[in-house]
Amino acid sequence: MVVNPFFHTFGYKAGALACLMTGATMVPEPVFDVDVVIKRIEAERISVLPGPPTIFQSILDHPDRKRFDLSSLRLVVTGAAVVPVEMVKSLWSELGVETVLTAYGLTEASGTVTMCRRGDSAEVISATSGRAIPTSTCASWTRPAARSNEARPARSWCGATT
Repeated sequence: MVVNPFFHTFGYKAGALACLMTGATMVPEPVFDVDVVIKRIEAERISVLPGPPTIFQSILDHPDRKRFDLSSLRLVVTGAAVVPVEMVKSLWSELGVETVLTAYGLTEASGTVTMCRRGDSAEVISATSGRAIPTSTCASWTRPAARSNEARPARSWCGATT
């Protein structure tokens, strides 16, 4: 299921492109509504859900959540905001989600440059942006100097090879 907007890198890359590259069925949900989302997870046996932590906290806090079978949900990809440790633990224990990943990818400049590993502790998942992806590169460019037509590399760190 993809709730993230496709015009944003999270929805585009962790949603549309991920489905195209793996042959997964994409179930778009144009606007997040917790009632609609939990009903679709149950009805369509959704197994993967990317989104910011507020989506998952809304599902966990839903007063009727236990009336729905959400057991098909096996992978959650989150990021874009602070990820609370207790939320990660609740996804594992209350929803039975097998894998919770966090990722980071400086929307303005690149794709994903860090991601936690499957099996990382809740503290690692929530307290870090993940681990650098060794093969990724990140480049930032400054505007050309007033007297030059060349763009110059800016010095920046993005958690990967620069």
